[in-house]
Amino acid sequence: MRRTLAIVAALAVASPLTAAPALAAAPQRGLGARTLSPTGPRLDIAEQRLKTRLTMNVPDRLLVGERVPVTGRLERQDLDGTWGPLAGKRLDLQFSRPSGPDWKTIAAPVTDADGYYSVQVLVVENGAWAIEFANDPVNFPDDYRGYEMAYAHTSVRQVTHRTSISGFNAAPEPVGRGGTLRASGTVMFTRADGTKGRRAAPPCGSSSRPTGRPGRTRPRSRPGATAGSPST
Repeated sequence: MRRTLAIVAALAVASPLTAAPALAAAPQRGLGARTLSPTGPRLDIAEQRLKTRLTMNVPDRLLVGERVPVTGRLERQDLDGTWGPLAGKRLDLQFSRPSGPDWKTIAAPVTDADGYYSVQVLVVENGAWAIEFANDPVNFPDDYRGYEMAYAHTSVRQVTHRTSISGFNAAPEPVGRGGTLRASGTVMFTRADGTKGRRAAPPCGSSSRPTGRPGRTRPRSRPGATAGSPST
């Protein structure tokens, strides 16, 4: 009888069914806000992404052929609700013509230690601007998967061209007091690559000035008429 009880006790101590679980039952939070919730021998993994927000600033005046700064900031919200900078992250700056949408990447700025970014871009034509973060699940790094996508954009922005007048001429010369000079020429605009092209414009107006006196004279006003601003 004693020998039987000893054998049973030895088997109970050596049985693998009495082994303690390798993981504690309390949930654990890992990098990227992943929550581990073990239930018995099985692990149920729930991934919680951090919210992000993104801003973008584009200058009001866009002159074709100039490089302008596009700036902004990327932030992420911690699990306790606090917003802070998201450093060292690559963004995707895109541009689309008004006839689009035809979004094309034109720059890929990276945020600094405080979450700010700044990139110089060439102004080419009218269009809209957009910047986004973590919106390419195929190509972005694995650590980006711990964040939600962020996006900022502008409406279609109108650009301004540098202009000049080619072949300017005034005739007839000389002209007497009270006479009329007729001016002619071609209005040219400058493209982003520095070349020039013709630009449609209303005909040049005429003005009169006394002979022998430099400068312009004020046009005569009809009785009852008021002076208006010149057309642009």
